[in-house]
Amino acid sequence: MKIRFQLLITFLLLFVNFSCVGKSGKVGNSLLKIKRIDNIVPAWAGHPAGFDIVVVNNKQFIAFYDPYRQLTLGVRTISSTNWLFVKLNEFVHPTDSHNYINMAIDRDGCIHLSANMHVGHLNYWRTTNSYDISSCVRLNKMTGVQEERCTYPIFFKDSSGNLLFKYRHGQSGSGNEIINIYNEKTRTWSRFNKKSVNTNIKNKESKRDLPLLDGGGAMNAYQAGPVKGSDGYYHLAWVWRDTPDCRSNHDVQYARSTDMKHWEDSYGNVFNLPLTITNSETVDSVKIYGGMLNSLKIGFDSQKRCILKYFKFDKDGNTQIYAARREATGWKIYQITDWTNRWDFHGGGSIDSMIGNGGINYNPRYGLVCFFKNRFLYKNIAYAYILDETTMLPKYAPICRSPDFTSYIHSDISNMQVNLSGCGSYFLNWETFPNARDKGFASEVPTNLMLRMLKLEWEKFSKINKKPYKPVSDINSSYKCFFSKFNFKRDNSSILKSAKTNATKGNYKQAVADLRRFFALKPCSVDTNIDDALVVQYKNHTFNFKIDGKSIKRTLLFNIDTWHATAENKEYILTNWSVVNHLSMKTRQINSNELSKIQPFELIMPKWYYELNRLPHLIYFAKEYAKNHNHLFARMYIHDLEDWFCDNPVPPSPTALPGSWYITLTSERLDELTDYISFFAVSKDVSDLEFFYLMNTIQKHKDYLKSCLKSDQFDRAEKRGAYEALHSESLTLKIK
Repeated sequence: MKIRFQLLITFLLLFVNFSCVGKSGKVGNSLLKIKRIDNIVPAWAGHPAGFDIVVVNNKQFIAFYDPYRQLTLGVRTISSTNWLFVKLNEFVHPTDSHNYINMAIDRDGCIHLSANMHVGHLNYWRTTNSYDISSCVRLNKMTGVQEERCTYPIFFKDSSGNLLFKYRHGQSGSGNEIINIYNEKTRTWSRFNKKSVNTNIKNKESKRDLPLLDGGGAMNAYQAGPVKGSDGYYHLAWVWRDTPDCRSNHDVQYARSTDMKHWEDSYGNVFNLPLTITNSETVDSVKIYGGMLNSLKIGFDSQKRCILKYFKFDKDGNTQIYAARREATGWKIYQITDWTNRWDFHGGGSIDSMIGNGGINYNPRYGLVCFFKNRFLYKNIAYAYILDETTMLPKYAPICRSPDFTSYIHSDISNMQVNLSGCGSYFLNWETFPNARDKGFASEVPTNLMLRMLKLEWEKFSKINKKPYKPVSDINSSYKCFFSKFNFKRDNSSILKSAKTNATKGNYKQAVADLRRFFALKPCSVDTNIDDALVVQYKNHTFNFKIDGKSIKRTLLFNIDTWHATAENKEYILTNWSVVNHLSMKTRQINSNELSKIQPFELIMPKWYYELNRLPHLIYFAKEYAKNHNHLFARMYIHDLEDWFCDNPVPPSPTALPGSWYITLTSERLDELTDYISFFAVSKDVSDLEFFYLMNTIQKHKDYLKSCLKSDQFDRAEKRGAYEALHSESLTLKIK
């Protein structure tokens, strides 16, 4: 039988489809050790799209995309190194990481395969002979109903061994979860829930098969499970998403069943299908833009209690891992981590995860194990916390999940990652370019990167070097550092006096609130002379840029109206950078190599306009936020503004980077900050960390422009711009 998915209690499943970036070198001891490594054949390296492996009757069946994107099946006996391969007439989308492969084997030994679907027609293959990959034929039909907009195919089995298949029909923000059941005797599929339901979506009456989860056209569910526990129940949990924007996830909900047909809440109250936002049990009422992604996990502790694991923002706006456990009186929510970083994901497409939510389960060797990755703290390596079951807090410092090999890059190509996809003790291991938000990479895709088979086993607990857990530094220490160097004598404002009083007493949160109110009234009056620890921490954890724009993930697009383009190159610009509202994320981004090709400007000119072009976007976000305080506009404003600061920091002095571009850009940017940032100073949509970062940035702009006013290398017009940007300062300097 297939080891993976039908019960989802095999502990190694906690690791499926995590990825690691190298070269990492020694990462310390790990929970898993390598027993065997086999090279197979080269595989597709253009982007990560999950491969699959099934182990049955001493045979390994694998499904992957070859170096030219072709869907390929392979089989061998476990003891052999010789593989038999069959190529199918299917080629994976070259950039979309949704298009993974899923495979299963039924009780008659027939292989079932589904792959390469993202809101597309059902792709489905089945072998006509038992365990014979050469007899695999394309069918592309199960029931023939609601199979034209399919995503997330998963085969699994019920307690009787029946093969089931679930998928989403629809799209992100508007879809239903469908489950089919297979009949080996007739070799046909039918709906697992055979009832139909009348719908009235957008005033259109229709009749369709009864889905398990139904968003009613207003949202769709991203589910975990069903997972069968030792209590005899199948446990199902999900979050809802209202739009294709991944920030619109909300509400952790739950249901359980003994047969996956009749569902109830954790108290035993029965639900009628379909499960909806109002017809289900809410475990945690996470709001839209609450920092929750659709990566929910289900697990169990040593007492067989169900645990739902997810991440969201804490009260300070930082991203934390949470666990909701069903206890005697109901669900109890625990905060597992105390991180000081915030992952502000947004938009559509496949997300390049800065924080990964791995599984959580009880392991007799170690106890309750919680897997995760946090690239802000530990690069792109998966780690584990061993938790105290009573407090749900870590007992030891993070322990690396996998041996060195699984995170070691074998190619010499920069910016590659290693992927794992496993079944029981066996894992497929291959290298690709990172997730590209479904947009692809400009680099040529290598065709010689090897697909490998790893056999992994648990390490003995006694051999693991377990260090005591040390909580992340209290954020108050950073507040204390900031206020200890803050110049409260800049103004006699009563608000500033209140901030000083609260900071002196250690009431840092109230001091921050006072300071933000003061800053909203006088955005250019705050003065601080340090690059405080909190700001440095925020910058280091938030931005991961590389030189020359190679890894810059920019949301800003060109606005043709800001270009002083000639007739010859204007058409070229319009053709290559079509302008749309970039909130829709439907236009590809620009890289520096493309920018340098624009003629007849010298390189400095397009660069200059490129930077100033950011202003219309920022002004638009600020004004729209001022109208209705829509969270979306606040987050886009902060994201794009910080992107600009990190990409083009203020020069340290007028002589460090001479040229008119620097004084002009800095003047324009400070003018933008002081004119519009007051809209966000008292906003709950901007965290304290972001507030401190922006304050320090304003001070750097002011210091640089003051130095420029004293310099002889800038002309009168340039100094006039700098002077006007410093308009709220009582400057006595005369313009030369």
